[in-house]
Amino acid sequence: NLKFIYHLVKERGFTLEGAKIHLKEEKKEALSNFEIINKLEDIKEQLLKIKEHL
Repeated sequence: NLKFIYHLVKERGFTLEGAKIHLKEEKKEALSNFEIINKLEDIKEQLLKIKEHL
């Protein structure tokens, strides 16, 4: 949850109060999107590492 709050505040520009409201109202959808983004970023990092080794 802390990583998600950090994402909302630092990367998406929410205030702490705005992040709190967002979590209450759209928690399932927002967490799902956040998890997908994290997985895609991990895949991107892995692909870039593979590219460096070629």
